[in-house]
Amino acid sequence: MKKISKTATISSIAIMSAVFIAGAITTNVSVRDTSSDNKAYFESDNNVDAVGDSLEALATLSADEYKSYVAGSDSYLGSAKEDKTADKSETKKAVTKADTKAKKDTVAKKTTEKKAAKKASKFDTVAISKADPYVNIRQSASEDAEILGKLYKGAIGKIVETKGDWVKIESGDVTGYVKAEYIISGDEAEKVYDQYTTKVATVNTETLRVRSEATTDSSIIAQVGEGERFDVISEKDGWAYIDVKGDKGYVSSDYLTFTYDYETAISIEEEQAAIEAAKKAEEEALRKEQEEKEAAEKAAKEAEEAAKKEAEAKEAEEAAKKEEASKESTSSDQGSVTEETVTSEASSYEDDDLKLLACLVYCEAGGESYEAQLAVANVVLNRKASSLYPNTISGVIYQPSQFGPASCGSLARRLNNYTASGSSYTAAKAALEGTNNIGSRKNFNLVSETSSTGDDVVIGVIRFW
Repeated sequence: MKKISKTATISSIAIMSAVFIAGAITTNVSVRDTSSDNKAYFESDNNVDAVGDSLEALATLSADEYKSYVAGSDSYLGSAKEDKTADKSETKKAVTKADTKAKKDTVAKKTTEKKAAKKASKFDTVAISKADPYVNIRQSASEDAEILGKLYKGAIGKIVETKGDWVKIESGDVTGYVKAEYIISGDEAEKVYDQYTTKVATVNTETLRVRSEATTDSSIIAQVGEGERFDVISEKDGWAYIDVKGDKGYVSSDYLTFTYDYETAISIEEEQAAIEAAKKAEEEALRKEQEEKEAAEKAAKEAEEAAKKEAEAKEAEEAAKKEEASKESTSSDQGSVTEETVTSEASSYEDDDLKLLACLVYCEAGGESYEAQLAVANVVLNRKASSLYPNTISGVIYQPSQFGPASCGSLARRLNNYTASGSSYTAAKAALEGTNNIGSRKNFNLVSETSSTGDDVVIGVIRFW
C-alpha cells in the first residue's frame, strides 16, 4: 500500500478548498451581476488580485491551521484577509466615484450631441454665391480644370462634398467644384436666403377662395384653381398673402404647397445659347426699328406729295374761278382802256431769269387769268427797260418794297417747288419772247385798292398803269 504524506494531504485539501471558494466566488458574482456596484467590484483588476492572494494563503497553511480555518477561524489568513476587506472598501469608493464620473460624461455627451443635432440644418448644404459677378464651376478641384459653368452672385446650389479649399456643388444642370471662399453656407446662408429666393405657393386643391382678410369670415375677392402658382408676399397665422392679377388677398396655407424659386448655375453651353439668342434679338430689334423708320419716312413723303397735289389742285381751282370771273368782268371803270397785245422781237434771257419771273407771276397772279399773268410779267420787263429801275430781272424783283412775295418768303418757297409748266411759266416765257399786252405800264394792284388814272388797263381784278 502506497503511503501518502500528511503534507500532500493537507495541500490537496487546501487546493480543494480553494476550488470550492473560487466556485463560491463565481456563484456570488453570477447572483449579484444585476447590481452595477457588485459588477464593477468584481471587474476591478485589484479585486481579482485579492482573491488570488487569498488562495495562495490557504495553500501555505499547516494541517492544524487549515482545520481551524475550516472550523470558522479566519485569523490564519493573516494580512491577506484584512487586505481584501480594505481593498474592497477602497474599490467600492473608487467604483462609486467612477460611476458618478461616467454618468456625468454620458450627460455631457448627450448634451453635445443634442447641440450638434440642433445646430445642423438644411442650410449646411446650401451654397450661395457671393462672387461679383460670378465664380467659375470647374470639372475638378483645380484652377487648371475645365470650366463647366458659372455661378453668378446670389445663385444657389447644393453642397455635395468639401475637398480642401474647394466645394463640390450641384446647381441647375451643372455639377462641379468652386472655391469655398466665394460661397456662403450654414448660418450665414440662412440669414440672406430670403434675399435671393422667392417663396412660391402652389394650389393643391380643386378650388381655393381668395379672401380680403386672413379669416374665413372675410369677403371672397377671387377663386384660384389647382396647380396655379403665386408669389407669396407675406404670411400671417396660417394664411398666405398673394397677388391674383392685381387683386391681393389671403388664401389658407392648408391648401398650398410651398417651394422656393431662385437662380441657379448656368452651363457654358447655356451661356453661349443665351448670348446667341440675345444677339439675334438685338438684330431683330434693329431690323424692326429700321423698317419702322423707313415706313415712317415713306408715309411722310407720301403725305407731303399728297399735300402738294392737293395744294396744286386747289390753286388750279381758284385760278379757274378767277379766270371765269375775269371773263365776266367789264372795263366799266372810267378812263380804262384795252391795250392791244403785240409781239416784238424776243430778247435774250437765261433759264434762271425765266424761273424767277415765272415764280413771281405765280405768286402775284397765280389764280388769275393767263392775260393777267402775262401782264404781270411785262410789268417786270418794262421796269428792267426803264432807267428808273435796276437793269436785271433779279434786281427788279428783289428791289426793296416793290414785290410783296419777294420779301415775305412766298417767292422763295415757290422757287424750291418750281416746275417748268403751268400758265405762269407759259406767260413768263411769252413775255420774255416779246409778247406784251400792257404796253409800257410799270405798276399793278388790285382794282379794289386803287383808282383809275385814266390811262390804266384792267384785266380781271388787277389794274395796270
